[in-house]
Amino acid sequence: MLYTTHHLRLDDIPEDAIKLIIMRFPPKEVNMLKYDKIHVVAGLSPSNELINWYNTTYKTYDDWREYEKKFAIEIQNREDMNRDIEKVAKLVERGNDVFLICCEKNYNKCHRMLLGNEIKKRYGIEWQEYK
Repeated sequence: MLYTTHHLRLDDIPEDAIKLIIMRFPPKEVNMLKYDKIHVVAGLSPSNELINWYNTTYKTYDDWREYEKKFAIEIQNREDMNRDIEKVAKLVERGNDVFLICCEKNYNKCHRMLLGNEIKKRYGIEWQEYK
């Protein structure tokens, strides 16, 4: 199964699940040595340009819609992202529980939701937010 979640939920994730930090770097408060099967997958992170654009723009609903459009363009055009999306799909198809993890608390305004939707669209893999 494919799940998405916030990094503060790491201790709640089953130990045998594959944990993918989908950021350029792990959050400072995450001790990567504490967890099994945890990896940073920078290829599933928004580009630095997109992150900077979002963080310097007033975060309104309309701005989120613009972010979604810009991230969709990245999904379509970035080779690293497409390669990593395919790897995630293969892991799930092989029966693994995979968690896409980032630091945004609200998954409704987070790239992990957009990635979950993209994986569902491409591969028919259902996903859910792990609460």
